Amino acid sequence: MASRILIVKLSSLGDVLHTLPAAQVLRRRFPEAHIAWAVEQLHAPLLADQPWLDERIVWQRTARGGFRHFIAQLRSQPWDIAIDFQGLFRSGLVTRLSGARRRIGAAQAREFAPLFYTERVTLPSLDVHAVEKSYELVKPLGAVDTRLPLVRPYLADQPPHASQDGRELFPLFPSQGDRAAVDRWCAEHGYDPTREQLVILNPDCRREANRWPIARFADVARRLLDQPGVRVAL
Repeated sequence: MASRILIVKLSSLGDVLHTLPAAQVLRRRFPEAHIAWAVEQLHAPLLADQPWLDERIVWQRTARGGFRHFIAQLRSQPWDIAIDFQGLFRSGLVTRLSGARRRIGAAQAREFAPLFYTERVTLPSLDVHAVEKSYELVKPLGAVDTRLPLVRPYLADQPPHASQDGRELFPLFPSQGDRAAVDRWCAEHGYDPTREQLVILNPDCRREANRWPIARFADVARRLLDQPGVRVAL
């Protein structure tokens, strides 16, 4: 029985989000386990106050001696299992330095990361959604989920069935402070959630290759605003 499990997904924002479904499967498979997440400081707030997660181990990447302190935190407690959801040299090294006796990662991981694993999971294909790749890494632990088909309608460019709720895949629990901040923002902008729907667009990211053209965001915004009772924010 796994009593202490370490999730290694250091960055980035989208990658951390795409790991949430697999993390939920782990929690359901091991309801009594202590589950921790190794993550960079920049993305750690996303995981704050999540009731399904027992601990965040945060890498203060820009701090002097930050990596040494981060590894010291990891090694200050024993781990039964560490799972590298990132699949790069850095995350593989963190998985190894954690001291976990079982270290799981993808056989197709890059930058020699598989050298750090005790178990290498061969992914059926690399041409699948990141959520599905993450699921493959928890299967050796007997963690499976029937809700995975929620992802596939999006991949097939089809709308999901009305009964399917994406929140089952990506559960996040905002804090009271988060909710208060959103309430203030809505009040300042005259948004009434009882009468309107709000769609938020985020047209920027750090990497040029990941950016959707601005003109397409503008087209989406125009189409949304043609719908009654819909407002758009950037």
